[in-house]
Amino acid sequence: MSEFDKNLLIEGVRKRINQDTSKYCSKDVARLNKENWWIDAFLSTNNNDLDIATAVFMECLKWRANFGVEKIGMLELRSILERKVLYFHGADYNGTTILWFNLANHRATDKDAEKLLVYWLERHMTEAKNGPICLLIDMTNIGNQNMDFDFIKFLLRCFKYYYPNCITSLLFYETPSKFSAQMKVIRSYMDEFFLSKTENVTKDFIADLIPNEYLPPHMGGNDNFVFTMDELARCIPQRMTGSEIVLGRGNVNGIEYELPPKSLNDTPLAKRSVKFEEDEDVQRDGPLQFTRDGPNRSSSQTRKSGQIPENLRPVIEAKLNSNESNWFQGGFLSVCPKQDIYLNKVPGENDPVDIVILKNTSDSNILFKIKTTSPEKFRVRPSMGTVKPGGIEAIRLYLQNEYKNSSRMERFLLMALKTESSDNSLHNTDEFAKLWKNAPETDKFERKLNCRIGDEMTESTRRYSSRSPDVHHGFSSENEILLINQVRQLSQQQNVIIALLFFVLLVQFVTVLYIRNGIQPDSDETAHEDL
Repeated sequence: MSEFDKNLLIEGVRKRINQDTSKYCSKDVARLNKENWWIDAFLSTNNNDLDIATAVFMECLKWRANFGVEKIGMLELRSILERKVLYFHGADYNGTTILWFNLANHRATDKDAEKLLVYWLERHMTEAKNGPICLLIDMTNIGNQNMDFDFIKFLLRCFKYYYPNCITSLLFYETPSKFSAQMKVIRSYMDEFFLSKTENVTKDFIADLIPNEYLPPHMGGNDNFVFTMDELARCIPQRMTGSEIVLGRGNVNGIEYELPPKSLNDTPLAKRSVKFEEDEDVQRDGPLQFTRDGPNRSSSQTRKSGQIPENLRPVIEAKLNSNESNWFQGGFLSVCPKQDIYLNKVPGENDPVDIVILKNTSDSNILFKIKTTSPEKFRVRPSMGTVKPGGIEAIRLYLQNEYKNSSRMERFLLMALKTESSDNSLHNTDEFAKLWKNAPETDKFERKLNCRIGDEMTESTRRYSSRSPDVHHGFSSENEILLINQVRQLSQQQNVIIALLFFVLLVQFVTVLYIRNGIQPDSDETAHEDL
């Protein structure tokens, strides 16, 4: 949708609501007439349907007035704030602000829990203009007294109807097995909107989603942050979309960003945007390996240890042995696919995925980095690293399932350069940027790859399944994929044949009726003449 059409919809919502504002808070009406992003949040989450977005927005405004959102103060929440139940701190690998919900510190009898949630969401909405939120529910050491189904339902309702289009992921950390029944109840409250964003994570895999600098020690991180009342002024970091770092340096998805201020006197610097952004600051330190845990692990749970899930092996093998026409020869680097990336569902993976193969055809180390136009939609693992002389790298590109209908125009940018250094490690994008800036043009490589969304889970395997006669076909998982594809084709052909047979029978039946009706009058007339 063009910006002009979007603005027309925004003005349409604004005009309808302004017809009668008697039931709304005056401050909300003022914000409505000033902030386009607020209206856009309701439009975006309702498929830009003017009628539905307006109706939901009106109900939200009524709820805000009845709930008394503007009247919530910090003093009345002091006791529950000091218990460290809910607070914003840090960001995940996508640069998404994390809302921490320490369930062990919550009590089902807390009357102010709902106000506390609204307080933080309201503050985040005004500070970050409805920026994305990663909700992390820490279930470490919880008991029955902490489980509050009413509050969970209120939380889900807030994110869907009152603060829409901001939650990007809902993580349950270390859910005790004895609470499996309670988790089933919680999941029953969720529709497809939340189920697609929900994930159970453990200590072994939380580091795949959140940098160690923002993980507390009990999660395996080194963040000793303790929320206090003095932290209120700085616990909501700026949205991390790339910046020049002065107060502090950090890296999320390979993007340099400004760390949250260390004191109340620190002020953030202006941000700058980039066309392509790195999805993750993940690199491979060891050789390419496969892990046989693939079918039981989601894409976000794959460890950053140089291993690749076994269930992706057929796709990788198919591309490695594909025809030369599927490869782009870039001098010192060969890339497969040549131009188009096909993201498809693969057994054992929650999200659509495709593989990019890099082959180092030179005698030097090659440093690479891959960026995307929309880092919030994709996971790139690894997003940067080193390929040794004659070596091969397999880059996994994951598309978050909720974006599968809005990512056909996205692109990836692959950057690579030769280096004579024997150091195989690339620590951050700042080092890569310096090397790129100083490298001669003959040692640089750039390639843009188009994003294609496949409807079948084996599109990539079919596209790159042309092999040489001497290549061994011994992977049971690949045979299984091809067999499933053949069964689907046979099933479709069978349906067509059944439909044709039904049509033929119908024609025959109509023909018989027509013939019988045509013969009957002649028989009657003959009998009459005989008389």
